[in-house]
Amino acid sequence: MAASLDFLEKYRQAESDLEVTEQTWYLAATAALAGANIGARQPDLYRMATKDLPPEKELIVQRRIKEVLLKLSLMIGNPRALGSLIPLFGAFKPGVVDLFGPRTEEQGDAEALERRKKRAADHFATLWSPDAARSNHEILEKNHTDAHLLLAQWSYDWWFSEDRILSLVETQIALAGGITLSNAPMQATWHTRGIVRCGGTKELAERSQDLFLEVGRKFNSLIGDVQLVKEMDFNQPGFLTSFA
Repeated sequence: MAASLDFLEKYRQAESDLEVTEQTWYLAATAALAGANIGARQPDLYRMATKDLPPEKELIVQRRIKEVLLKLSLMIGNPRALGSLIPLFGAFKPGVVDLFGPRTEEQGDAEALERRKKRAADHFATLWSPDAARSNHEILEKNHTDAHLLLAQWSYDWWFSEDRILSLVETQIALAGGITLSNAPMQATWHTRGIVRCGGTKELAERSQDLFLEVGRKFNSLIGDVQLVKEMDFNQPGFLTSFA
């Protein structure tokens, strides 16, 4: 028998004072299911998150969930992202499909691209620290220019720094969830720290991580030796040379 998602209710209740369009529990859960390659359960989660909502609010929740999976595509790979998106689409009610596309809207807009680049550079420096950001750019540019273009420029210009659907804090929740359940503990630590570095609270980071780990236990997913939020140094820079 498939594991119930009822355990997520306590995370919903923890944010019951917030509008559903501002809650993060379903973002964290979407990311964790995708990272664990359990995309078949995304429709159940979607229905749980949107139950009894008026269409205008359901559309916003839907937009936010889809953005989680889009942003995760670069972190967990297209197969897992699509393995969540396609089942998710099947849960949409006829006529209740959000088509807002902030990236599509700005295609060919030179001024918008410059704004994107500036926002991305600021976000990159905040996430990794200025010194680590410079080092990370340099090591990629020096050794693999196309990797630098995709992994340190385009990914931040067009994916991670786009903040009209998810805030930068919410984006870090999404990335941390997908990566944690993909069994990449060091990178999961970087992005869990990012929740706080981008302006979130330690309480939010800890609650999000608790949800990730509970998804892992419920679905028997391998997650490796994850550093707990209470053990993290949030001022520690994130150097790519840590892989060496």
